[in-house]
Amino acid sequence: MPTPDRRSAERMPVDCTVCFFHLPPTSSPPVFHALNLTLTGACIQAPIHFVPGAVLSFHLVTPDNQVADIHAQVIHSEEDNTKLYRVGVQFTHLAEYDRNLVARQIDRVRPSLQ
Repeated sequence: MPTPDRRSAERMPVDCTVCFFHLPPTSSPPVFHALNLTLTGACIQAPIHFVPGAVLSFHLVTPDNQVADIHAQVIHSEEDNTKLYRVGVQFTHLAEYDRNLVARQIDRVRPSLQ
């Protein structure tokens, strides 16, 4: 039996880059992506497994190069078929600017799905 979706907001697929703070600086950093996004959280790609409950900070870079500073807590982490991890996070703090940026990304993809 499928597990009911516990999210309070609809997940929207997005095309945003994720830049993790904890990775060492490099001239050609790896590129990860947000797979979906809500006003309360996201599913993101990660290079390693994160333990549920861990706190993450990362930049969410939109297709038009706007940057949101995200602070979140890991809800789940599972390896996918690309040898990356799909990490579900719940936002713990979003400044007003960052929340507005996330909302604009959701608004951009919503009409194309209807």
